[in-house]
Amino acid sequence: MTNQQGKSENLIGAILAGGKGRRLGERDKALIELNQTPLYEYATRKLSAMTDELIILSPERPSWIENCEAVRWVQDEQFPETEIGPAGGLLAALSGASQTHGASSWVVTVPVDAPFFPETLLDRLAGALDDKARVAIVRCDGRLHPTFGLWSADLVDEVRQLVEDGNRALHRIATEVGAIEVLFDKPEAFLNINTLEDLARAETLLNKT
Repeated sequence: MTNQQGKSENLIGAILAGGKGRRLGERDKALIELNQTPLYEYATRKLSAMTDELIILSPERPSWIENCEAVRWVQDEQFPETEIGPAGGLLAALSGASQTHGASSWVVTVPVDAPFFPETLLDRLAGALDDKARVAIVRCDGRLHPTFGLWSADLVDEVRQLVEDGNRALHRIATEVGAIEVLFDKPEAFLNINTLEDLARAETLLNKT
């Protein structure tokens, strides 16, 4: 694995795009526009600068995937009679990476609804790993942000077992597999757009840049 100055074939960028904006009129979050640009464009543009291989993860094939160049859709893993949220996307990404590139490959994850994540995200996460750590996730302003993470593909079986045992929250999964927490100091960088108020705040932040 290398950083964005030297992209590696064993690193996959994964955008978690399965969430519906329940407080945004049940709209597909990826299609919500910020300054007349859909959120998926912010995510794909930034993450494609970090890795040559980019995948979109969601339960169903997104209508907008055809607008993206060199991006593949991978279906979330799903469990009968229960919703597992972004854990399904993580499982699908780890499984695909392991099968395609081997257990030594890595997956960097971001959510589709967070347009301000830093361009240094991958460098910071990768730089925090030691010889034993297999996961690094973001901590900022006293909160864990496990949708922003760098995960070793060899975790796929452990993550699947945790999910089967009822551990479906990403922060719980990350803790159980010994994630390193990497401190970031700008909370606005990890703003998720879940409400109209969040969208208004994002527009204000964008206009300041």
